[in-house]
Amino acid sequence: METPRSGLSVEILHDKIYVIGGVYSTEQQYSDILEYDIPTDTWTTKCTMPEPRFNHISEVIDGKIYIAGGLTVDESGSHPGLTSALVYDPVNDQWDTIADLNHERFFA
Repeated sequence: METPRSGLSVEILHDKIYVIGGVYSTEQQYSDILEYDIPTDTWTTKCTMPEPRFNHISEVIDGKIYIAGGLTVDESGSHPGLTSALVYDPVNDQWDTIADLNHERFFA
């Protein structure tokens, strides 16, 4: 990976490793998803999420990656928790919003 980060999530799907979001500092948070292709030993940046997030949860279900909650850093430097949930379709390289959580969740 080209960028250092923590608070990310990682999923494996079809010989590929997906690194989702994360943070390096309050000035450097990530909304990207990186795809590592194991057979070709290459990294590709995929479609970005609607907002950066870290300390979220993720899971692969039926060939898609679901993520929920986490934290972001706002303009004031605060770390508000997120209630949003998303699903990533690697075939179409697309994020879609799904129903929000009933309250903020992070550090899962």
